[in-house]
Amino acid sequence: MRSLRRERTVAIAQDEIDFMVLQFSCIDSSVLSTIGKHCKETTWKIAAGGGTVPIDIKLDIDKSVGGSPQVSVKWDGNKVFPVGAAAKAKLKDDLIWKVPFRGMIKGLTVPDFFELRAEHNLSDDWYRATLLEQRSDGLFKALAKMPDGNGGIKEVNYPAVRSENIREAAEKKPVCAPQRELVLKIPQDDPLRSALLSVDDREHITHFFARPTPPPSRDGQDGAARLVKPRILFKVSQDRQNVVVDAGHAVLSHFLSSEIRTLRQFNSRTAKSWTFQFGPFAEHLVEIERRYKSSKAMTLSVDGEVLCEGEAEDIDSRPGMWECRFQLIGERYLDWEVYEHDVDGRTLDSTDIVRQRHKYSQECIVSMPEGKQLDVATAKLAIGGYDFQELPQAHQQSQYDERLELAPEALLGSYGLAVPYKVNEKAPMGFSAWADKLRDGKLVQGHGLFFCCGSTPLGKDEIHRSSLAE
Repeated sequence: MRSLRRERTVAIAQDEIDFMVLQFSCIDSSVLSTIGKHCKETTWKIAAGGGTVPIDIKLDIDKSVGGSPQVSVKWDGNKVFPVGAAAKAKLKDDLIWKVPFRGMIKGLTVPDFFELRAEHNLSDDWYRATLLEQRSDGLFKALAKMPDGNGGIKEVNYPAVRSENIREAAEKKPVCAPQRELVLKIPQDDPLRSALLSVDDREHITHFFARPTPPPSRDGQDGAARLVKPRILFKVSQDRQNVVVDAGHAVLSHFLSSEIRTLRQFNSRTAKSWTFQFGPFAEHLVEIERRYKSSKAMTLSVDGEVLCEGEAEDIDSRPGMWECRFQLIGERYLDWEVYEHDVDGRTLDSTDIVRQRHKYSQECIVSMPEGKQLDVATAKLAIGGYDFQELPQAHQQSQYDERLELAPEALLGSYGLAVPYKVNEKAPMGFSAWADKLRDGKLVQGHGLFFCCGSTPLGKDEIHRSSLAE
C-alpha cells in the first residue's frame, strides 16, 4: 500500500526550473545528542531557480529500540505529515509526497509572439495574440487581434485561455510551460535508511548541490542576501566608429573567459580550505572539516555557509569515497549603450541599453577516501576536471590595464564581440521625422524635405548580434 500526498503547484516566475540544493544536512545521535538515540534529522534548503525564494524541507525519524518508527515531515515550518495534532506518527504504509513546480513560458508579453483560437468558435481560425499573464492555475490572459466585422482588426481581451488553444506564431509549436516536481519517498519498512528525496522521481536530490557566483551580497541595510550579477558597459558613439568600455583588457578578457584562478590553500588538523577566483568579480572559499569525532559525517561549506553535512551514503558518494559535487552558477551581462535606429535604418538622437545575458557554470568536486580514519589532509578539490594544484594562479591587475577605447572592428577582432543595433519601431518616419527635427531645430542646413530619402536603410544581414546574446 502507498499513501500519496500532493501539494498545490508552485509557480516560478522563470522560463526554466533549475533546482539548486543550497543546503543539506543529515545527522543522527552520533552528531547531535539532543535528537536522541536511533533518531535521524534530515533537512534540505532548495531553490527552484536563481533569485527564487528557497523552500525548507525537514524530515524527522524517531525509531526507539523495539518500537515502530515515528515520522514527521515539514515544509517551510508547516507540518505535512502527520495530519492532525500529533508531532510524529507511525507509517501505516509507504509515504509518497510530491511538490509540483511550474515555470513561465517563453515569449510572455512579447507582442504577437503567439496565436490564439477561440475555444467555442465554430471555425478553427487562429489569430495573432500577445500573452499578458500566466495565471497560477495554468491558464493565460491574452490580447488577440481579431476581425471587427467591417474589414478591420480589433483587439479582444481573453481572461482565461487554456494552453491547448495557444501556439507560437512563427513555428506553430504548442505552448508548453516547464514542469518538474520534487518527490519524497519514505518506505514503511525502513524509513531510517531508505527515505529518498528526488527530482521527477528519477534523480537523487543531492546531485543538485549548487551555489550562486559571485557570492550573494549583504551590503543592504537589512542585511539580506542579494544575488550579484556582474556586468561590463560598452558606450558606442553615434557614428558607431568608437566604443568606450568600462574595463581594461585584462578584466574584459577574464570576464569573457570566466577562467578559474587559484588564490590560496589552507590546512589544519581538522579542516582544509581553498580560495579561488571565478572570473574577475567573484572570489569563493570552499572548506571541508570534520566537526564530530564520533561520526563519519563531514561538513562542506562554500563562502562561509554550510552546503552539505552528512556521511558518504547520505550524499550518494562513489564507493569508498566521501565525495560532494556542486555547481557554481551565475549570469553575466554585457550592456551596450547604443544610439537607436528607426525601422528604415536611420540613426536617431536617442540612446538605449541592449543587454546581452550569458549563463555560465562550473562543476566543483570535493573528495577524500572514506577509510576508518577520515583524514581531512587527504581531501582534494577539482574544478572543471582539473585538480586545484593544476589551475593557473591569480595575478595582480596591471597598473597599465586602463579602460579600453577602440573601434568596433578592433573589438570584434580582439574579443569576438559585435556591436549590436537597437531598432525603435515607434520612432517617427518620413515626413513625421522631418517635422520633428524641424520643430526641435535639428534639421541640417542644406538638407531639404526629401534628404532622408537618399539614405540607405540597413539590411537584415547588417544587424549584428553577438554570440553571447541570449
